[in-house]
Amino acid sequence: MRFRHVMIAVALGALSVRLSSAEELPVSVEIIVRGPETNGLRSILRDESHLARNANATSLGEAQRLADADKTRFERLLISRGFYTPAITVEIVPGEKSYRAHFDVATGAKFKVTTHAIAYADVGASNRPATAAATGASLDESANGIDVQSIEDDLLKRMQAQGYPSARALGRRAYVQEGSTNARIVYVVESGPLTNFGPLVWRGADFVDTDYLGRFLTWQEGEIFNLDKVGALRDELADTGLFTRVDAAPGAIGADARAPVIVDLKERKRHTIAAGISYSTNLGFGVHAN
Repeated sequence: MRFRHVMIAVALGALSVRLSSAEELPVSVEIIVRGPETNGLRSILRDESHLARNANATSLGEAQRLADADKTRFERLLISRGFYTPAITVEIVPGEKSYRAHFDVATGAKFKVTTHAIAYADVGASNRPATAAATGASLDESANGIDVQSIEDDLLKRMQAQGYPSARALGRRAYVQEGSTNARIVYVVESGPLTNFGPLVWRGADFVDTDYLGRFLTWQEGEIFNLDKVGALRDELADTGLFTRVDAAPGAIGADARAPVIVDLKERKRHTIAAGISYSTNLGFGVHAN
């Protein structure tokens, strides 16, 4: 089975325009859409057009720049909706009282995503998830661009909860099968090393008892790192009412593959805490006695 490679973030060629006058005139926009399932696409593209929203622009140079940006914008939008091989030409035509920006948009075929694969940009454990499905991410095979972005967000969130707190996306690629409308999406990910929880580091807890705060933890040092649990700790601490700011994040991963959790706090003023002291039935009071 042969696949043809199409970049999601395409590098578009220079805009080709024909100009015969340097006179400053208003710009009107005309968009022609050719291809399958084009109902509604013309208005969607027009809504994306900066030229259409800046129809009173009178600088020819500005019109050229906006047209170039619109071409890029249109191509990305079509790719996000499953049209991975669009072809767009644009011509700025001078008239007596205006310039007309004419976009001819051929969408090409609409493709269906049949595989969501992960390609790693860094060296790591051999048992890292090979597909989005292996992370437990929810898949939508419609290939709507919003869903593809959601899949990428979901697989990263799940990897960050499965021992890869520094996992990040580096881009996406699409491969289309020649002679069909099937496509394969490859999510390029830098996972970082498989990581365990390291020690807890408190910063800014001068008046509040850190032993009390530590009772909100839902993990033990040495467990597989789960960024969701760090977020839950942050929320629990914020809900105590003892702080005006709560930040919790993993620190640098050490040679032992452990990352500390650094909790940065800003306590409320002491008289404010004393007036509305936080108490949990299960955890007890959370401040030092004077």
